[in-house]
Amino acid sequence: MLPIDLIFVRHGQSEGNLAARMSEKGDNSFFTPEFRDRRSRASRLTDRGVEQAKSAGEWLRKNIPMPFDRFYVSDYVRAKETAVHLGLPNAHWRVEYQVRERDK
Repeated sequence: MLPIDLIFVRHGQSEGNLAARMSEKGDNSFFTPEFRDRRSRASRLTDRGVEQAKSAGEWLRKNIPMPFDRFYVSDYVRAKETAVHLGLPNAHWRVEYQVRERDK
């Protein structure tokens, strides 16, 4: 049996990440009523998050033998955006649905 190698890539910076970081610095302006009413799974990538995803994809393409057998992504918007911006050749993403207690 061949060894199984798993490669995990975390999503790039999201709106939620940015809001939390700015709040730690005393700036709560990102926590608008609209932001507070949105579910966590709907949080999108920031411009910086898009660049991080592109950079990660470039690193993967240069350093990891392709092709992969499978590609999985969670159903969170920021994760799907990251997957797209990785730019992996011939990637056919399978969406894995996650339900957390607080998201029900």
